[in-house]
Amino acid sequence: MRRPLASLGAEPAPLSPEQFDAHIRSEIDKFRKIVAAANIKVE
Repeated sequence: MRRPLASLGAEPAPLSPEQFDAHIRSEIDKFRKIVAAANIKVE
């Protein structure tokens, strides 16, 4: 997995399951606010 990520310019960061869960929840909250503010609707 490291090689494909590196080819995209990404660096894998080792996270515990709890840290990964917190990160994903944080991203969902962030993008939920962006979508609401931009009034984006699913087509």
